[in-house]
Amino acid sequence: MPTKRPPTRRKAPSRQRPEWSLPDQCLSCGYGPDPYVERTVDSVHEIKGEEVSCSVAKWFCRHCNTSFLSPSQADQAVRRGVEAYQMLHGLMTAKEIKAKREEHGWSQSVLADNANLGVASIKRWESGALVQTKANDDSLRRALSGDGRSGELNFFWVGDPLFEIVTNACVANLGTADCSSKHYSDPKHFCPAA
Repeated sequence: MPTKRPPTRRKAPSRQRPEWSLPDQCLSCGYGPDPYVERTVDSVHEIKGEEVSCSVAKWFCRHCNTSFLSPSQADQAVRRGVEAYQMLHGLMTAKEIKAKREEHGWSQSVLADNANLGVASIKRWESGALVQTKANDDSLRRALSGDGRSGELNFFWVGDPLFEIVTNACVANLGTADCSSKHYSDPKHFCPAA
């Protein structure tokens, strides 16, 4: 009886982009050969519903002035737009997150654990392709300041022999509660540490 061979697995398709090159003729007017010149121009991007401007490199036709972005220029434009948005709103930029993490000698996984965030989120923010929320930025800053962890437990006194346990991440989102009222014993209400 012939031996059955296990089914062969297909190799997953590569996610890398194919090699890109400039066209020999302008795609709009047909001018060529060597129709394009690269220029840096101001560009407006919409990030989280808000328009931000930054400088980006684009290819321009020497004859009709039609412009377009190569794949690498498009990636760079997104990253510059995200960085402009982060700087406008006082958020850490991709370069700052990575530099601080490396300053601590941490991997992306260690930073994610210390900030109570996902590793995939850290990777996206360090790539510069996405913007973190203010709450996530606060968690990153707490984790990266000193050697503190954003998720360490705080124990504090609320006036009775009752201790509440609140993580720093929760304290940032809770605001203040009336510690003198009866609400301190209700599990739905917390009193942040002073």
